[in-house]
Amino acid sequence: MIRDFKITDELHIGYYASLITSAFAMAQFISGIPWGSLSDRIGRKPVVLMGLASTSLGVFLFGLSKSFAWALATKIFSGIFNGNISVLKSMIAELTEDHSAAKRTRAFSLLQVTFGLGSIVGAALGGYLSDPVRKHPNLFTQLGPIRDLLLEYPYFLPCFVATCISTFCWFLGFFFMKETLYLKKKLNVQEVEEQQRLLVPVESQEYHTFENSEGTENGTKRDVIQPITEKLTPQVLAICLIYAVVAFQMLYFDELLPTWSATPTEAGGLGFESREIGTILSYAGSVMLFVQVFVLHRLTAIFGLLNLFQMSLLSSALIFFAQGTCRLLYQIPDLSGQTDTKFWVWFGLIFCLTIKSLGQTIAITTAVILLNNAVTRLDTLGFINGFSQCCNAAMRTLSPAVAGLVWSSAITSYWIPLEIRAYMSWGVLGMIGLATFYVSSRLNPVHYNKPQKNP
Repeated sequence: MIRDFKITDELHIGYYASLITSAFAMAQFISGIPWGSLSDRIGRKPVVLMGLASTSLGVFLFGLSKSFAWALATKIFSGIFNGNISVLKSMIAELTEDHSAAKRTRAFSLLQVTFGLGSIVGAALGGYLSDPVRKHPNLFTQLGPIRDLLLEYPYFLPCFVATCISTFCWFLGFFFMKETLYLKKKLNVQEVEEQQRLLVPVESQEYHTFENSEGTENGTKRDVIQPITEKLTPQVLAICLIYAVVAFQMLYFDELLPTWSATPTEAGGLGFESREIGTILSYAGSVMLFVQVFVLHRLTAIFGLLNLFQMSLLSSALIFFAQGTCRLLYQIPDLSGQTDTKFWVWFGLIFCLTIKSLGQTIAITTAVILLNNAVTRLDTLGFINGFSQCCNAAMRTLSPAVAGLVWSSAITSYWIPLEIRAYMSWGVLGMIGLATFYVSSRLNPVHYNKPQKNP
């Protein structure tokens, strides 16, 4: 799409594409807390439906992009008016409040699986349905106006299909999704109690002039208006910040891996071709989905949430350090005795990516559960998940730029020996991983292993 806008040369297309991606993340950074707070007041379902509606409109308008400014504006619109990620996390937390840690983990894992499947389906739609007239001219020879529309807007078809899917989900949500907001449940119980009191004979009731004044002051008002310090408790802030740093690590790795793999070996990389890099990324994605569906909830039942979270952070940090050494495997002879082949490099990459995908998948999902477990007032879940989503969005904006800066700075520091500067980017990530593990080891299990059920 950026190439079709004809606003830059081939060398700078990636820069403009990253601007669109970063704009969406920055918009979510701005809107995460307001949408989460709104869901605490009016309910989860209305906010989710508003988010789906704005997604449908935003994707539809994105398909009509004829300029970079229009594409950027529609991405910002989609990010600002869609706070569904944090609200859906709050809904799952409310639905699984009384379930075991393993079942709770299974529910949150399924949410992550839907994100992964959505990424796969979205990439497929974009790849196969974009610019359809030029790719499949015989299919559109008799379609007249439709053919002209798709020639004018070559990226409209995948966006239109995505809009239809989102609209279908809106109708599913409208007719079948149930409200989960704890505060609404609480208010419903209070209404029933009030109706029961009205049915009690007048003679059996005792009247006091100030009977409800204290309850109104300390109850209803306190439930509706709370200082931010009561919402962002120390344990919530701690896990929010750790969650943000884990997201930073994951995105740093995902940004660095393709760049490092594509860089020639004499310049400090692996010298892989694009199809080989695609294979690497597909394998990592497959491992993540497998862990979410079949592994994570079983490990939670064995080790417990916090222990598993800490183990995943430690294993991730060690793999970050090991990842950069894969290029040294070129020096080991393969089965035929030849060096400088990719035989052992592939083994090293598969091992590192397996452990990394396992560790990072567990860390991201368990961090979300630990955050929801740390919430002491269930009617603030939306605000807190919105705050954590803001932290996550900030890292999605910052991490790719940091990874690119560290890599380019290290690899062009020619006064440093090649083997050291080729490894420096991974070493930095490993140090961040170890620091994150150390901070997580200071968390108090009392606040995180089980949901806090205070009203």
